[in-house]
Amino acid sequence: DAVVAVDQDQHVTYLNATAERQYGIMASAALGRSLNELWTTQWSSPQAHAAANAALRDTGSWRGESIHVKRNGDKIHVESSVIRLLDATGGDIGSLATIRDITERKRNENRLVEQSRLLDLTADAIFVRDVHHRITYWSQGAEAAYGFTREEAIGQVKHELLRTEFPMPMEQIMEQLYRDGRWVGELKHMRKDGSVVIDNTRWVLDRDALGQPASILETNTDVTERRRTEAALQASEEKYRSLIQSLPAAVYTCDCDGCIQLYNAAAVELWGREPEIGRDVWCGSWRLYRSDGSALDLKDCPMARTLSSGRPVRGEEVIIVRPDGTRRHVLPYPDPILDSEGRVTGGVNMLLDITDRKRTEMLLREAKDTAELASQSKDRFLAVLSHELRTPLTPVLLTVASLEHDTELKPEVREDLSMIKRNIELETKLIDDLLDLSRITSGKLSLVIEAVDLNEIVRQVCSICEPQLHEQSVFLDVELDEGAGMVAADSARLQQVLWNVVKNAIKFTPEKDTIHISTARRDDGYCEVRVIDRGIGIPPERLPHVFNAFEQGGTSITRQFGGLGLGLAICKALMDLHHGSIRAESAGAGQGSTFIIELPSRTMTTTARIRLAAPPKTAALPQLRLLFVEDHADTARILSRQLSKAGLVVVQAHDVAGAIELSERERFDLLVSDLGLPDGSGYEVMRHVRSAQNIPGIAMSGYGMEEDMRRSREAGFSEHLVKPIDLRELIAAIRRVAVRK
Repeated sequence: DAVVAVDQDQHVTYLNATAERQYGIMASAALGRSLNELWTTQWSSPQAHAAANAALRDTGSWRGESIHVKRNGDKIHVESSVIRLLDATGGDIGSLATIRDITERKRNENRLVEQSRLLDLTADAIFVRDVHHRITYWSQGAEAAYGFTREEAIGQVKHELLRTEFPMPMEQIMEQLYRDGRWVGELKHMRKDGSVVIDNTRWVLDRDALGQPASILETNTDVTERRRTEAALQASEEKYRSLIQSLPAAVYTCDCDGCIQLYNAAAVELWGREPEIGRDVWCGSWRLYRSDGSALDLKDCPMARTLSSGRPVRGEEVIIVRPDGTRRHVLPYPDPILDSEGRVTGGVNMLLDITDRKRTEMLLREAKDTAELASQSKDRFLAVLSHELRTPLTPVLLTVASLEHDTELKPEVREDLSMIKRNIELETKLIDDLLDLSRITSGKLSLVIEAVDLNEIVRQVCSICEPQLHEQSVFLDVELDEGAGMVAADSARLQQVLWNVVKNAIKFTPEKDTIHISTARRDDGYCEVRVIDRGIGIPPERLPHVFNAFEQGGTSITRQFGGLGLGLAICKALMDLHHGSIRAESAGAGQGSTFIIELPSRTMTTTARIRLAAPPKTAALPQLRLLFVEDHADTARILSRQLSKAGLVVVQAHDVAGAIELSERERFDLLVSDLGLPDGSGYEVMRHVRSAQNIPGIAMSGYGMEEDMRRSREAGFSEHLVKPIDLRELIAAIRRVAVRK
């Protein structure tokens, strides 16, 4: 405290160090000066001033509060204790004042007064108790929190009223309160209705002017619901941790810096070691690679990008290098963890170990590559086989076709020639069936779907089968439903299916018997064609197998009627490609057979219909110079002779070099070239001739796959004919090309 002594004239005679600091003046400068030069006193009222003087005069002492205005104008609240100083005779020689600066305390008291006015506005329970814990103030928040009115609470011992449960001995709490001036903790209180409330409590110790404990301000915030929520959250977190641990996939969580916080056993197994919590980051590895093998910087890994963007990252493979050097292919699924305001606070990542899958995929790729290589080898073999089988047939077929109608030959010779022609056509059909079956099984057969008149297809097939019907002495009874209408189909392939079925019916039908063919549109949205014969029928045990390749109802049927049994298998595959069906019905051996072809009907806006091709024109060919390239000597000789008879000027070449030499020396109107040549291919000839003379070309080949025809078109050929060559087809193609030219 500041101590100041003055004489009877109010001049300073003593000033201690505290007074020097409090009033900003050294004792040496203050001694002898009037007290009013150190400060002036402001009283709360004139009466207070008079009372102080009276007390000094009458009792020799006074204790009270006032305001001192210092020399610099600052005001301080002080609590003063003044006594009169007397000499030995009892005479007045001055006074001694002990002065305490209570500015801060007054400010706090004023603040408490102001706060007490606001206390009732807060939802917290606020009350004041004395050092004996008797309640002296009880806020409206306390009334609401505990159910006791202010009248019921005032004067009560707080801990008895609320049956307080302490987390530690009361003595320890009070010791801390007296030492630190405050205590914060959590208490359990009982409401008036007997329910328990958990409070976050703050105690503040208030001291009086002498520094003695005077009262305790207690503020309680109800955290009961929060604690329940936290308990539920903790239980949920434990459940979450247990769930993570039980997951077979590696899972970990990290903070917003990527430091791993929680992980499961699967993650340890994947990483190959236990991570250091709060230190190891991202995928638990310092060495990461992309799926292509390039190094992946940690800051660019999926989890790092998720934390920086706040969005999940999907579909990126990562390679983790474990401590032992082994690599694991991983598919990460990082997701951000957001707070209530949408800020990223961390992340959770599930790492799927796809190493085995990648290994399997690699094996599958290798197997697929091997299968594709084998398929390509098979395709090449079939193409070469087709070429080698078809090429020798061309001169034979051309010779037979030219002699078949020669009236100078004996009838039996012409019959033999017809027999040879039929067998050549049969062998050609077998080659076609084998190639079709290969294309179907390898998925390389494509359809050209268009609007097809079902009845017109039936008419075309009937027309094609007329020679065979005449030869077998079998009749057709055709009943066409004019309402059958249009179907969406590949006309050539649909015709192939129906022709196979009708041809089989003719083959297995006795002489002078009749085959019934009908079309109909059904109520279920399908169109159907029925082919009914009264032939040898199908035994019940063979019926499920009639559409299998190389099956023809038994070996006896094969020996009697020939063939490989591919036709119906191809029909079944073609109808599947059309999203239609074909099925067989038979009452048994000798009871005939019924084949039903079904296609979804289509309502077409077009009126276009598939019609029979116009018969080839019989007019003479225009006078054309034709460059004919063929390495097969017999084919070259026979075909050149017959084309010359047709009015063409034919110039022959037998290889690529010869064809190019002729094209550079002579002018031509048209190129007809075999594709398989000894020193190259017909594609090379076509490209050279096209660039040199810009003339059209017709390709001839034993290669009849779609790929071969596509390559022909790309090389510049206008037509592609498959061997054995039919002279009428070749001449028709020459006419078409000549007209376009």
